[in-house]
Amino acid sequence: MFKALKKALSWSSNEHPFMSEAARENALDVLEKHGYRAHFYLPTVGAQDDRELWEALETMRLAGFIVTDRNGHLVGKAATARLTSQECAEERRASFRLVQTEQPGDM
Repeated sequence: MFKALKKALSWSSNEHPFMSEAARENALDVLEKHGYRAHFYLPTVGAQDDRELWEALETMRLAGFIVTDRNGHLVGKAATARLTSQECAEERRASFRLVQTEQPGDM
């Protein structure tokens, strides 16, 4: 899931057009020290089939807005800026695939 969310961003999770990676990591460290977590807001997830809607959502995201639907629910997804070691392990486990191989004598 995280890989799909990263693709939806217009920049990679380790880059930001307004700050250096060192500044980003420092800010994330300070937030973590205070018990906070930063998130990317990805309103365009799920809107790929409607270009007009996608562009409107992206415009609002870039302007700093959060978009909700008529029921007040957040549109799109939110992705953490830094995965915990547990989340990283879960992401890796989710990508594992079992491969069946023939053993000698199975023929």
